[in-house]
Amino acid sequence: MESSFYSSAEFTENGELWILKHPPHPLKYVIDGGANRGDWSDVLLKNNPNLIKVAMVEANQILAKHLEKKFTQETRTIIINKGLDYRSDYMTFNVPCEGDPHGNFSSSIFSSPSKLTAIKTTTIDELLKELNFQSVDLLKLDLEGFDYYALLGARNSFATNKIKMVQLEVTRCWEQSGASPCSAFRFLDNAGFRMFLLKNNGLVPLNNISDITHFSLYSNLIGIHKKNFKK
Repeated sequence: MESSFYSSAEFTENGELWILKHPPHPLKYVIDGGANRGDWSDVLLKNNPNLIKVAMVEANQILAKHLEKKFTQETRTIIINKGLDYRSDYMTFNVPCEGDPHGNFSSSIFSSPSKLTAIKTTTIDELLKELNFQSVDLLKLDLEGFDYYALLGARNSFATNKIKMVQLEVTRCWEQSGASPCSAFRFLDNAGFRMFLLKNNGLVPLNNISDITHFSLYSNLIGIHKKNFKK
């Protein structure tokens, strides 16, 4: 079962480019959770002329400053230097001392030393209020295993059908954070979403969500609310 979920980490090969070019509905308001260096949002902006705003949320201050500089001339972007969680608080954030500065709330994923800093966290529910987003056409989460906790912080938004589509990236980091993709599947299923495995040329439906066992191979998953899914 687990091997069937595996996909390439290459952006142009794993379906991430495909979904941005062929979204099931227009993308006007988007949240990029775990924006990193902004490559994903850059492609979003170039391929969706009807986009009104994309909020790039990045916990790492170094990367947040990079985003501000990179998109300084782009009026459709909002940069938010916070972490996403199920509550608003402060958490210890780990940034590796060497290599890519993309950090994590769990220090155990790093093979080399990391430095610690306190990062302010917020919830997706609160974020929508601050941004005055009446709805979100795509909520993309790449939070190094903390994606499920961010989903829990969007309970009100899901209950009021404000989120139309969700993209999750699954890696081994989910295990380090104590979460399982299956928990996210069940959460989204209960919120009225259909789940799909994102492939390089389309979406593969995931049936019998309750029967799927834990997995942690790299993969990208899409959840589309049933009201917004074109059969």
